[in-house]
Amino acid sequence: MPLRTQILFSIIGITVFAQIIFGLLAYRQITESRGDQLTIFLQYLNREVAERLTVPGNQYVSEIYLEELRRKFSTPDSTLLIQKNNKILYSAGDIDLDLSKVSEQLNSASSDKGKHGLIHLNGNEYYWAISNLPNKNYQLIMLEPAANEEIQIATTLKQRLFTTSMIILWLAVWISLLLSNKISKQLDEKSEQLKHIALHDSLTNLPNRKLLNDRLQQLFLQSQRENLRFALFLIDLDRFKEINDTLGHHFGDELLKMVSVRLTDSIREKDSISRLGGDEFAVLLPQTGLEGSILCAERILNAMEAPFCINNISTESKASIGIAIFPEHGDNVKTLMQHADIAMYQAKKSQAGFAIYDPTQNKHSLRRLKLMNDLRIAIDNKKINIAY
Repeated sequence: MPLRTQILFSIIGITVFAQIIFGLLAYRQITESRGDQLTIFLQYLNREVAERLTVPGNQYVSEIYLEELRRKFSTPDSTLLIQKNNKILYSAGDIDLDLSKVSEQLNSASSDKGKHGLIHLNGNEYYWAISNLPNKNYQLIMLEPAANEEIQIATTLKQRLFTTSMIILWLAVWISLLLSNKISKQLDEKSEQLKHIALHDSLTNLPNRKLLNDRLQQLFLQSQRENLRFALFLIDLDRFKEINDTLGHHFGDELLKMVSVRLTDSIREKDSISRLGGDEFAVLLPQTGLEGSILCAERILNAMEAPFCINNISTESKASIGIAIFPEHGDNVKTLMQHADIAMYQAKKSQAGFAIYDPTQNKHSLRRLKLMNDLRIAIDNKKINIAY
């Protein structure tokens, strides 16, 4: 599930849950308040009954006395009951109810809610309260119809609770959508930043080798499909190691940044430049043949002519450019890279600034690589003798 959807449902769920809890607490407050009043009154009445009513006794006499107590201390609509072992023995009040069912409901309600509450009997709401008499296993119970005003308050509370819940729910949906949209944008921006970091050089902010390979592969497929030409430049800076070792890595880093700016200014908008690492750069020129490649190479060399001034120190750094053109110099990406590298080595060797791949130089390059490998093996095996 998307993150914004999870946030949306979380906020909606929390809002609805809070409304239900607050509504139940408010509704309970109404019933608890009236129930508390009945409980206090019942405790006083309990003393009167305990002092003057003999339990058990004559049912007729007991109910007459219970009715006197009800009229004297309670409201006209109230009902007093005495029960033992969950069975009603005496009743006083004008109530047309099945006492066995009343007892069953009261016992169930008292076991769940305690000493008072609100129950539904014969289509009417009644407040009830129960108190233990001193006589063992006997309880005094009081029923009183819920007043119309209190019922209206509870009904109004429910309606307002529903209306408020809908309003808050609507607001929560919009707020959550706005928040999730903002968070989603931040995540998208962060994702783009990470993607940019993965595909670009941290020093010059140019595309790195990985992005160059992707672009080179796409350009190769497009050119092959549409029968187009393109050029690949590999560029190496002359004397960069000397400058880096003499003036320090910080100076070398600043020089690379300035070189990347000059290279970028020397190519077209549709061309792309990459830093491969160290002082090596690559340039892709879509829909470009030999003539266009030479013009671009000359622009780059002219841009590199001016000295670089860093921390009041002026220095020069020329460039050597190797050029390979598709399809003349290779029919696949790997071959083009190899041939551009051979051309760059030839440009550095001849100090001509740039060189276009020459197949005749390929064998010399292979011979040089083989010689370097043989020399390395000879040194490792101590087969070279030095004579002075």
